[in-house]
Amino acid sequence: MEKIVVVVEEAEAAITALKWALHNILRCGDVVTLLHTKTEIVVTEGDEEGRRVAAVVREIGASTLVVGLH
Repeated sequence: MEKIVVVVEEAEAAITALKWALHNILRCGDVVTLLHTKTEIVVTEGDEEGRRVAAVVREIGASTLVVGLH
């Protein structure tokens, strides 16, 4: 059993990434966690949002993270 995290949002790239994960890496018995973070788009230095996503992935113990970027 694998634990897979897919970051989802209302962007076409995220929907495509979810479909890709379902067709290419999901197997019977795997657990899929859909992670949605509501963020405001602000250009800053650093990667605080990335750290939050990584923390959730570690907390869940996921072996795979799928992200669709736009």
